[in-house]
This record gives sequence, C-alpha cells and structure tokens, in this order.
Amino acid sequence: PKSITINRTQGHLSLQIVRKIVSEADGYQPHLIAPKQGYRCLIDESLNYFRGPTEASLDAVQFVLKELVRRSIAETEELRRFPTLQSVFTAAAGVGDQHFQY
Repeated sequence: PKSITINRTQGHLSLQIVRKIVSEADGYQPHLIAPKQGYRCLIDESLNYFRGPTEASLDAVQFVLKELVRRSIAETEELRRFPTLQSVFTAAAGVGDQHFQY
C-alpha cells in the first residue's frame, strides 16, 4: 500500500538509529556484554513498524478474493440451478478466509 515509502523505511532502519538502539539497550560496553537486547528491541520495533501496512495489504487481498468468489458464483450459469451449492462455495470461501487471518 501507499503507507510504506522508501524514505520512511530508510529512516527507520538507518545506520545511526540501529547503532543507537543496539548500543543503548545493553549499555555502552559492547566488549563486556553482547548487544542481544538491542537486536531484540530493533527486531521488535521493526515488526511493529511494518504491522499496520502489512495488515492493510492482507485485508485488501482478502477483499479481492472474496469478491472474486462472489462474482464467479454469480456468473456461473450452471450454479444458478443449485442454490445450495452456491451457499456451500460461499461458506467455504469464508472458512478459508478465517483460516488465513493474521
């Protein structure tokens, strides 16, 4: 989606910000302590940063797939004779949608 731009991504993961997070998380003595906490913090912040745009993309894909199933069912003449089968297909698309939700 439009909410992710190259500039925002580069700013969030710039070398200065990464260096600051890693050095501040475990203190300024990297020769005594491995900066694991800093890495964990950086990964957590990055995942949270991209969560919103990712969920918006998934919602858009799910909407397109549901609409595709709905239109396919409506345009298939053979299925018009079997309304029960139409409802089974619609329900199966809904179950598949719920199965892959984040």
